[in-house]
Amino acid sequence: MNKEEVEKTKIEVARKKHQDSIKYMYFSRYLMIRYVVTIFFFTNLMWLIISASYGSVVGMILTLAMGIYSAVASFEQLSKMHNRKRDIPITRIYLYVQMAFNVVLAVLIFTPVCKTIFPFAINNFSICN
Repeated sequence: MNKEEVEKTKIEVARKKHQDSIKYMYFSRYLMIRYVVTIFFFTNLMWLIISASYGSVVGMILTLAMGIYSAVASFEQLSKMHNRKRDIPITRIYLYVQMAFNVVLAVLIFTPVCKTIFPFAINNFSICN
């Protein structure tokens, strides 16, 4: 190899490193959002398992729907590694829906519907009584 080829190779390697660093920078921007969606996914999964063990059909349907939606949002975020678009519309809408869902569930704790949705929370000291 002569000097010219060595310099050409160095420039090519530097350009590749720069492209990779830009790609990883765009991907890591969504780190917190990815973790939040993952936490919601596993929370919904846990609620699904508990609802299934108590036989709460309403709880299973609600949590299964939110779990599927969170999985779709997770897959959208995984596509960011190869896609530089800044917008993540499915995840954005999912987070709004999950936020509204949590607010509605927090309100339902104080109603008689609580026994249907959260059968595992019924005891002598529960709000669901």
